[in-house]
Amino acid sequence: MVQYAGRLYIPPASPLRQEILAAIHEEGHEGVQRTLHRLRRDFHFPNMKQVVQDFVRDCATCQRYKSEHLHPAGLLLPLPIPQGVWTDVALDFVEALPRIRGKSVILTVVDRFSKYCHFIPLAHPYSAESVAQAFFAEIVRLHGVPQSMVSDRDPVFTLTFWRELMRLVGTKLHMTIAYHPQSDGQSEAANRVIIMYLRCLTGDRPRQWLQWLPWVEYVFNTAYQTSLRDTPFRVIYGRDPPSIRSYEPGDTRVPAVAKTMKERQEFLADVRFRLEQAQAVQKRHYDKSHCDVAYQVGDWVLLRLHHRAAASLPQASSGKLKPRFFGLYRVTEIINNVAVRLAMPPRTRLHDVFHVGLLKKFQGTPPEFPPPLPPLHHSAVAPEPERAVKTRIARGVRQVLVQWKGQSAASATWEDIEPFVAKYPAFQLEDELRLEEGRDVMWGRTYTRRRQARDVSREAERAAHAAAESG
Repeated sequence: MVQYAGRLYIPPASPLRQEILAAIHEEGHEGVQRTLHRLRRDFHFPNMKQVVQDFVRDCATCQRYKSEHLHPAGLLLPLPIPQGVWTDVALDFVEALPRIRGKSVILTVVDRFSKYCHFIPLAHPYSAESVAQAFFAEIVRLHGVPQSMVSDRDPVFTLTFWRELMRLVGTKLHMTIAYHPQSDGQSEAANRVIIMYLRCLTGDRPRQWLQWLPWVEYVFNTAYQTSLRDTPFRVIYGRDPPSIRSYEPGDTRVPAVAKTMKERQEFLADVRFRLEQAQAVQKRHYDKSHCDVAYQVGDWVLLRLHHRAAASLPQASSGKLKPRFFGLYRVTEIINNVAVRLAMPPRTRLHDVFHVGLLKKFQGTPPEFPPPLPPLHHSAVAPEPERAVKTRIARGVRQVLVQWKGQSAASATWEDIEPFVAKYPAFQLEDELRLEEGRDVMWGRTYTRRRQARDVSREAERAAHAAAESG
């Protein structure tokens, strides 16, 4: 036993050093200074402060259960500015409104270039089919089919029906990262303004919100926008709307078509320039309170979730004593500077792409590898077949209409039988399909011919047997 200044000296190579550090730190999982202070009372070894810092930093319990006091990770990565009006839109819902004439939801559709909005009342519960009908009736009818669409991960927008419909009309879907609504700030801002306008206009008569909704849309689209330095109405139509209070007709001049088009293009170019300026200012202010963090494929991270989202993870605890971070999860793909894809457990009901602000890099040696991921489909857990509805022959290929678990009947898809059986070998396709009108629906003509051959053979056997008995 060697002592140094009345304290026990621990050689650098001694295995006791890690045991002593663990015993002292795990008493209360204190920080570096308090752990170091307790350690110095009775022990001494070279480079104590650095050793304690490394030990506390790598403590798995501290990483999971302690809050962070740093700026949120991830600098602002703005969405590309559209090239023109109504080519790129953002969608969201305003829910929990008083039910009037069956309507209690507002579908917000925002043109990302001009900030022009349409507010469409819907009945609740709404489905992918009803939302699509409203979108085509109120948006496509007026502005055509958009090139891209930004939305959150509402179940309506993740259904096969919605994805396939948008694919067929040529609209690209861009969905926000799970639990990071800032990615779709345009529609979120419009939602706040809608509620503010309706609250002010209806006052103590909130059940009149439906009759005020057209007026709210008009006020929103004729209001001055700081980023545009103009109103959405002028950006779309190149003029102010006619005055509602009074109209004084005066002398008008009709410019040449070429001059009008040139002025229109110059005006839109000026709007785009002002949007870029506003976006740069927004990014500068956002980045002041955020830090830049870079991850690589193979890194191990911990995940911070909201209290409701944590319930989506298997074996998640609840209450104030729940961990601040969950994991570990391995980074499998770098989407961009602020989004990564994680290898999630099989039973997780979460989208596997997360903003870096929700992550914390794990320090130290990672524990055992998590179980492998289930098959993924559109960056989410692949849907499971629920039942086979019917079959058909399309272009010489036999297909089966599959109803998927957790999705509506409108989201059923036609799948080629052979790839489907190979992808879902555990699904008993033969048991799902029944005989109709004396033939097997699944295999159709093939099984019909086999049944006919068997029937002919049996009839021949019966005839031979009857002839033998009569003889």
